[in-house]
Amino acid sequence: MNLLHLSMSYIYTAFNMGRVKRDERGVSALEYALIAALVGLAIVATVGTYGTTLSDLFSKVGSKIGTL
Repeated sequence: MNLLHLSMSYIYTAFNMGRVKRDERGVSALEYALIAALVGLAIVATVGTYGTTLSDLFSKVGSKIGTL
């Protein structure tokens, strides 16, 4: 009885391991999270670099429109 139980456990585990290998949803989710993080980092770096320049430009345009 003990050997039969051990054999059935081995077969069940081997069957489920094959299904775990094929399941790549976690890998895809991780890749998408890394891409999103890199895009976010690029946006933050761009805004940090050009933010003050863009703010000055809008202030100048706003003051020119205000004088009209």
